[in-house]
Amino acid sequence: MTIKQASWTHGLGIELESQSGGWVHFVISSPVVINSVRSKFDSARTKFTTGPAAKITNVHVYDGENKVAEFNGLNVTGKLETITYQL
Repeated sequence: MTIKQASWTHGLGIELESQSGGWVHFVISSPVVINSVRSKFDSARTKFTTGPAAKITNVHVYDGENKVAEFNGLNVTGKLETITYQL
């Protein structure tokens, strides 16, 4: 089998937007071009565990600087959970 494309990132890029707990940004490495074709994605997935005082209320998905989807009004908290967001 021939590998025509692969990508990965070492560790995880995270940026805290504000010290008061606001937005947290996660950098996710993804391929841009595969076999001369611009890549497109159709879903995003989160997998996490929150502490007792934390919850996820919004998930926004960007392709570079362009917002491609947003999921607001969420109330997700608790044990390890995986959620898939269809774009």
